[in-house]
Amino acid sequence: MRWVTILLTCITWNICSSQVVFVTENRFEADYKIYITENRFEADWIVFPSQNMYQARSYKGIWYVGNRFEADYKMFFTTNRFEADKIIYLTENRFEAKMEL
Repeated sequence: MRWVTILLTCITWNICSSQVVFVTENRFEADYKIYITENRFEADWIVFPSQNMYQARSYKGIWYVGNRFEADYKMFFTTNRFEADKIIYLTENRFEAKMEL
C-alpha cells in the first residue's frame, strides 16, 4: 500500500509540474493573458522557451508550445501590459527559469 501511495504521488507531481502550453487567439478561453517584457526586474515569471517537450515536462518555467490537446495551460499573448495577468521575461539560460503559480 505504501508503494502505491508513493507511485501516485510521483505521478501527480510530474503532471502538476509540466509546462506544455498552447497559444490561443481567443483571450476568453485562455488561462493566462501574458505580456512579454524586455526588462527582467519587471517580470512575474522568467521563462525559458524549449524546443524539447520532454525537457519542459520536468521543470517549472521551461515552456514547450504544443497543440491544444497536450497542453496544460492556454496562453494569450497581449501587447497591452495593463490587461495582462502575468508579465514574463524570456531567458536564454534554462537554469534562470522561475515560475510560481
